[in-house]
Amino acid sequence: MQAIRGRRFPRGIGMLPLIGYLAVLAFLCAAGSAAMAGIRTMRDHYTHTVEVTEALNAAVLAQRRLLDDHETGLRGYLLPGQASYPQPYRAAAEILRLAGARSCPGPG
Repeated sequence: MQAIRGRRFPRGIGMLPLIGYLAVLAFLCAAGSAAMAGIRTMRDHYTHTVEVTEALNAAVLAQRRLLDDHETGLRGYLLPGQASYPQPYRAAAEILRLAGARSCPGPG
């Protein structure tokens, strides 16, 4: 007991360790902020990718439906010779022609 009474124990944290703790805390806050900014950017890129993919899927499905109408109209006209079938064929052919001109302008 006598040895303990003669020693002096510090009452608080010294200034140098306190500055070190604050520096580490500031570094961790900066790293967390940078990580959150990176996550936000990745989320925005992912959202954009999903939107573009959905738009492309819708365009492909619309093109496929037009090709089906085109084929059905042609087949319905050629096989039984019904005059009502060329209407979907002509409508689909015109839309496909315009879509092709828009998407593939060709050289020149």
